[in-house]
Amino acid sequence: MGKRRFTLEEIEFLGDVSPGRTRDEVAGLYSERFGSPISNWHITKILRDIGKPCGKARRYADAEIRFIKRIHLGRSYAEIASLFNERFGPPITSIHVKSFCAWHGLKTGYVHRLSKGHTLSPNSHPIGSERVKGGVVEVKVGRGIWRNRLAVLWEEANGEVPRGHVVIPADRDMYNTTPDNLLLVSLGELAVMNSKGLYSTDPEMTKTGKGVAAGLIAARKEKSTARRSYRRGNFSQEEIRFVKEMEGRAYAEIVRMFNQRFNPPVSVHHIKSLARGIWAKVPSYCPNRAIGYEKLSGGITQIKTASGKWKGKHVVLWEEANGEVPEGHCVIFANGNKQDMTIDNLLLVQKSVLMTMSVLGLHSTDPEMTKIGHMAATLIVAANKKIRETSATRPWYYRKQVTQTRRKASGEGVNDG
Repeated sequence: MGKRRFTLEEIEFLGDVSPGRTRDEVAGLYSERFGSPISNWHITKILRDIGKPCGKARRYADAEIRFIKRIHLGRSYAEIASLFNERFGPPITSIHVKSFCAWHGLKTGYVHRLSKGHTLSPNSHPIGSERVKGGVVEVKVGRGIWRNRLAVLWEEANGEVPRGHVVIPADRDMYNTTPDNLLLVSLGELAVMNSKGLYSTDPEMTKTGKGVAAGLIAARKEKSTARRSYRRGNFSQEEIRFVKEMEGRAYAEIVRMFNQRFNPPVSVHHIKSLARGIWAKVPSYCPNRAIGYEKLSGGITQIKTASGKWKGKHVVLWEEANGEVPEGHCVIFANGNKQDMTIDNLLLVQKSVLMTMSVLGLHSTDPEMTKIGHMAATLIVAANKKIRETSATRPWYYRKQVTQTRRKASGEGVNDG
């Protein structure tokens, strides 16, 4: 059956007659006008789409309210609605009664009970029935309550299963319910047994695996407890004095020497946390790397200076021989080998000259060719600077002529406009 469609006349009619009327009243007026029935669902949907109120709320008189409050105890919503409809009108349903009780805070106290002689559905299982679900044999212990049969049998002999524990078969056979085959393990032990392959079809191997899993968990907990104690700052005075004496060394080196002497071991994080507490009381501090420490970054060897900053080792060697590098200059390798730190291989150039050398390919692996390229790039930079200074003092039309001349020389098109 296709989707029902309403004409514009029908929609306008529903919008005009809906205010102040219930859906049933609107449906009756619609049937009288157009000669076809309409459901409350269609009325609600159409009125919501056009933004009209969906009927009117059920208004109860004082006598109706007193009547419901007097008869509601111990009765179902359907019984209350039936008694109400026998005495008052228009009729209401059990849904109206439920809404009324919720709005007025009434609790009927009605509990649904099976009538005398009622028989259960043939699909229901009596208590004590067994089923297999997910490879586990379950037994019914109450209405809608199923439990693992192994846990039920274990509790009959040993009491309630502790929280966080489960009962498993030692030989992995869910149908073997002998008392010797029932093994109580914690969820953590079971996880370790499964991950480490300690759960076997041999009962003795499984029990041994349970002990191994318990030992692994205990060792892990002890190690975690030891680490937590160090995070809380539980260092002995001897350990603190030892770390103070290591001031100026790298953190990794301090950790290595500390772990060789003391136990339990610590990490770089622990030493950093301790350093913030003890080295703040002395003038110096614990650097991440000692002064003079070298590292390789971008193919260039860098060295930690006394100021705490990193600087290229070739720059430090050049400054030791010639003094501080002037502003706007840098030190490069004449032969392109970034590991050749000889003074003859270090060349001081301006940054603008170095850019010109890179663009024109004047930086060679031959030191002599690099020096010649440096001289050529220096002349090019000086010439361009002079041209810019000269053209800046000329009128605008002269600068335009120079630009056009350069374009013609390079073969580019010239815009005469």
